[in-house]
Amino acid sequence: MQRILIGLILLLMIMGCRFESPGGNQKLVVCITFDDNCASVYNNALPIMKQYGFRGTVFTNSGSVGTAQKLTWAQIDTLNRVYAWEIGGHSLSHAHLSSLTPQEADYEVSADFNNLKLHGIVPKSFATPFGECPVSYYPIINRYYKNIRTTVNVSMLSPIDRTFLGSYEVVYTQSADEVINRITQGVSDRENLIIYTFHDIKTTQSYYAYNYSPDSFRDFVLKLHNLGIKVLPLHEAIEYLED
Repeated sequence: MQRILIGLILLLMIMGCRFESPGGNQKLVVCITFDDNCASVYNNALPIMKQYGFRGTVFTNSGSVGTAQKLTWAQIDTLNRVYAWEIGGHSLSHAHLSSLTPQEADYEVSADFNNLKLHGIVPKSFATPFGECPVSYYPIINRYYKNIRTTVNVSMLSPIDRTFLGSYEVVYTQSADEVINRITQGVSDRENLIIYTFHDIKTTQSYYAYNYSPDSFRDFVLKLHNLGIKVLPLHEAIEYLED
């Protein structure tokens, strides 16, 4: 695994000039996003990311804020105002949008959006619950949000399609080396944007496959830091690539 990381670092050093070339279409940015407003993001992920100067994006189901093992509004406000993290929408109750009527889907999206605004947040990004959403419902989401993140692991090159942002969903069985190898693929494919999706950052299996241990997360963040790649919240990353 160490040889893989060394090889990746050498590859980035060789190709490094293209990340800073003029015109904006040769940049590579990584985003670290978290779904479902888990309290462990504040307790475990934030201190690790803060240590390396990284900021992330939290996608909230505002209907569950303040319940057991979920972020409180005070914590969300601190992430947003004090640490400049992005707060995005994830529907009011994490409903399967595909199982809802257009009117019901609109309520799930709009109520979540309005709850965030009522708490002083200006949300620009939305993550589809369960990574699923009928294409016919995308205009509903776009009434409220500029960016739509899925959990489809696709290559993303400039110009970035804001309405179909792919991401790499991390599960507890993966080592930090396996997770960081997504960047190896990105470099090979000359991608401009790589988005990671995490959920609960804790050892207990509350989310089963979708949790990730703090130790593995720390290892991943350290390896990412050592690569020297720009890490930004999602909306800022897209603005940076479009600049």
